[in-house]
Amino acid sequence: MQQPGAVRWPQGKRGCMALAFDLDGPTGDAMLNGSLWSTPEYFTFGAYGPYRALGRLLDLLRAFHLPATFFVPAWVVEQWPQQCQAIIEQGHEVAYHGYRHESFWAISPDEQRAVMAKSAEVFLQHLGITACGFRT
Repeated sequence: MQQPGAVRWPQGKRGCMALAFDLDGPTGDAMLNGSLWSTPEYFTFGAYGPYRALGRLLDLLRAFHLPATFFVPAWVVEQWPQQCQAIIEQGHEVAYHGYRHESFWAISPDEQRAVMAKSAEVFLQHLGITACGFRT
């Protein structure tokens, strides 16, 4: 017997979870400080996510019928638009993760808005969507 006030999940399930993945590619500090371009292994290692791991992850999510949210820097969308489009085609959500994975605490509110506006343009241009989620 269920206790008063207890949560009732659909189909007798006993809980839920949210799956979220960051598809960062070679973004972040190395891109922001320029060292990415003089250190090729950063790009090689960073490219593994969108180029190789994403397809495997999408196969796994499909096999288990699990929806997920992918937080993607807009620069990654520009470099790997087909891979990012596959996320949408398989029914997952794609949300903003900055343009180049900026540290939002280190930039002004105007710069933050500019990053978001640029990201919105990229998502619309390359994926045909307006993302409703964002994570710094």
